[in-house]
Amino acid sequence: MNSKLQLARSGKREFDTAFAELVAQRIRGLLVGADPFLTARRECLVALAAHHAIPAIYELRHYTMAGGLMSCGTNIADAYHRNGVHVAQI
Repeated sequence: MNSKLQLARSGKREFDTAFAELVAQRIRGLLVGADPFLTARRECLVALAAHHAIPAIYELRHYTMAGGLMSCGTNIADAYHRNGVHVAQI
């Protein structure tokens, strides 16, 4: 089996377990930080949050583009552009 596919399936099972625990503990909201592991699996996280009706706020816009509720973080592309402008001025 492809290692990426195996990792994706493994992550899905872990997320299913985590969301089942969130529901069992009656968690009423979720904040997802900017982490490469989570961002790579954003579609799964967004779908699980929607399925379990857990409102979620994400640090990156990529999640809202995948259907997430809202994000409140830095626009990475804009930050890189601004950094380039500042370096050019120096």
